[in-house]
Amino acid sequence: MIDNVKRAIARFLVKPWVIRYLRKPRQFKFHELQLHIEPGVFHPKYFFSSLFFAEFVREQNLKSKSVCEPCCGSGIIGLTAALQGAEVICGDIDPRAVRSVQQSMPLNANVLDENNVWILQSDIFEQFPHKTYDYIFVNPPYFFKPVENEAQLAWNAGNEGEFFVRFFNGLGKIASPITKTYMVLADNCELDRIRVIANQFGFLLKEHRRKKIQWEVNYIFEIVKQTHE
Repeated sequence: MIDNVKRAIARFLVKPWVIRYLRKPRQFKFHELQLHIEPGVFHPKYFFSSLFFAEFVREQNLKSKSVCEPCCGSGIIGLTAALQGAEVICGDIDPRAVRSVQQSMPLNANVLDENNVWILQSDIFEQFPHKTYDYIFVNPPYFFKPVENEAQLAWNAGNEGEFFVRFFNGLGKIASPITKTYMVLADNCELDRIRVIANQFGFLLKEHRRKKIQWEVNYIFEIVKQTHE
């Protein structure tokens, strides 16, 4: 009951204010990082999964590791990994997200080595170098709805989960046996349908961590190859 009240307040009171606020470029500080966020880009302050995932990334030992982030949004995940000493390639299909990360780099010149961060526009893995990575972090669009305009790129995965089909198909070509792949999802998406698609490409979603934030439960899944005994 309390969760339903919080959800209603967020929907009818908070959401309209957030939409207006995010019509202009904004900046957001996360620990040592200063992020520039273009209008239309997933703002980590107002959407629970980003901060939950970023704190998880901060805990990892990423010194000299290679990291791939195919849905970078504001860049909070990829730049956090870079802050931990990783070599990071982050990309996004949305050019606004790419511009956001590019404009964040000079804001962090005192804490980030620009030679360790590569930023590109890419539909999932399409434009990423054909190599394997130590870590892959992904905060995907996860609603099973069509993408009808640019504003929906960060939210919708297609009616049949086409994003996940392409993601897991590409993951099979880019992940090695030593690659650790983590995906953040929430209880308001169709987890069972995502699991089915993952299984079709030989992957399992193994729950690694969960956290209830306000009315929403967020999960971090480790994506692992199926083993046939």
